[in-house]
Amino acid sequence: MITNSPPASFHLAAKLWQVCCTMRHAIFLVMLSIQVTVASEPQTWREWMARGGTLLAVGDYRAAAEAYRKALVASSDAHVDERQSLAIINVLATADADAGRYAQAEFERKQALRIAEKSERKESLDYALVLAGICVLPTYTGNLAEAMTVMHQAIETNRERGPSRDLAALRGSLAQLLVAGKRYGDAEALLLESQTDLLKRERPDYDQMANILSELGFIRYDQGRITESIDFYSREIHLLENALGPGHPRLVVPLNNLAASLTKLGKAQSASEILERAVNLCDKTLGQENAYCGMVLDNYSLALRKLGRKHEATEMAARAHKIEQISDRRNGIGLTVNASALSDK
Repeated sequence: MITNSPPASFHLAAKLWQVCCTMRHAIFLVMLSIQVTVASEPQTWREWMARGGTLLAVGDYRAAAEAYRKALVASSDAHVDERQSLAIINVLATADADAGRYAQAEFERKQALRIAEKSERKESLDYALVLAGICVLPTYTGNLAEAMTVMHQAIETNRERGPSRDLAALRGSLAQLLVAGKRYGDAEALLLESQTDLLKRERPDYDQMANILSELGFIRYDQGRITESIDFYSREIHLLENALGPGHPRLVVPLNNLAASLTKLGKAQSASEILERAVNLCDKTLGQENAYCGMVLDNYSLALRKLGRKHEATEMAARAHKIEQISDRRNGIGLTVNASALSDK
């Protein structure tokens, strides 16, 4: 596991939402070959992939995972090639991670890693991307130093010819690990390089741009430059709202992070209003057992306590604890939230 990690309310957010984007490029590898419109119950693996892609895009992660799982089963009888199998497993793992099934996602990514090693070797960009997706899961306990070396080498090898989206995903994951080790300068250099690459595109990728803003915001927060972190998180939220709409679950974590920064500046009332929105968004989209919801509820409880709303705070803390216990049992890990940004000093 990563040592010297930042406060878990941010650490969890940074790790989990990067998982969603590190391998999301795999959706497009398969969707490019899918030219069907699914109007009824899917029958083929391509139709199940189309269904899963639609569900993942709107944030219905549990249903998306089930669709991808059925695509994987259907593909076993369709003689798909290794690259297609790799893409199916990758998006399945993405959906499971989004749904809070981290242990399951890690198992699936390890399957994908074996396929990537066999078909493309360890030096390939796809291998490094799958490995990055494993490393940023909270269940990961492997050799981070070795994995980071593989990721760095893949970036250097593919710097001139690799797709900017894939390189941005890989740099973002590596930056996360560098930030966890307090190597802020190295992490920021990677993020800014990706930002430059993405801005050269006719239509910059909102997912990766949002990830860059999130990581830069976290760096500023951890450096004590709270006002700057608020600016980055606000820009991330604005970008996602414009791209996905105000009711997408992708907004849950940046809302949480913005609230933590505001509370750090003593603006608990503003933070509580933002966290209330995040809680409502969790309830409507992610369900009562998702670890993101537990994180937000825990932070909301602390914000309410600072405002003297003790009864509500106790209620939110109890809900958060229940979700954390469910997540612990499901994944075999502890997802305790150290919300020091929201506690009284």
